[in-house]
Amino acid sequence: MPGLDPKVAVHHLSVKKGTRPVKQGLHRFRPELIPLIEGEVKKLIEVGFIREVKYPMWISSIVPVRKKNGQIRVCVDFRDLNNACPKDDFPLPIVELMIDATMGHEALSFTDGSSGYNKICMAPPDEELMAFRTPKVVKSKKREDHFHDLRKVFERLRRHQLKMNPSKWAFGVTFGKFLEFIVHQRGIEIEKANIDAILRIPEP
Repeated sequence: MPGLDPKVAVHHLSVKKGTRPVKQGLHRFRPELIPLIEGEVKKLIEVGFIREVKYPMWISSIVPVRKKNGQIRVCVDFRDLNNACPKDDFPLPIVELMIDATMGHEALSFTDGSSGYNKICMAPPDEELMAFRTPKVVKSKKREDHFHDLRKVFERLRRHQLKMNPSKWAFGVTFGKFLEFIVHQRGIEIEKANIDAILRIPEP
């Protein structure tokens, strides 16, 4: 499966000197999860996202997470490795500002990368030490501008050989779910599923 050209970007790790490698123990999983985990790992190997290594100094554990569609996402507990690396001072986008920026737009399109977390390669020296998924919304103030904006997005995706998840696309809609909020031209709403627990609280 194609990904971002390593000439554009790769992941580098900077493990602090003198850090003692950690080899996490194998987690126990419910029997019904084991074939699902094995299936996901097999797919990752087949598409070239991961490969077998021998005698690694660092070993992290698998953490299976069930998706909303019932499938399994194989995550990895990299906490020990994260603790061994200096904190990245690059500021993360402020969610509130990203959501506010969607207000007042006539057309919205929502995209989600397909296995995006695996589309940026690790630097070869760091591969044995240890991938990315980013929701993205394309918005246009006027509907007639929206196709032009989408074209630019598609051209950039094609240029860098990045594939998207078709089951999570929505084109030219007037509202949609973005970062767990419902956004539309008039404003922002909280998804009902996220406030059901509060609504069910009995009155005092």
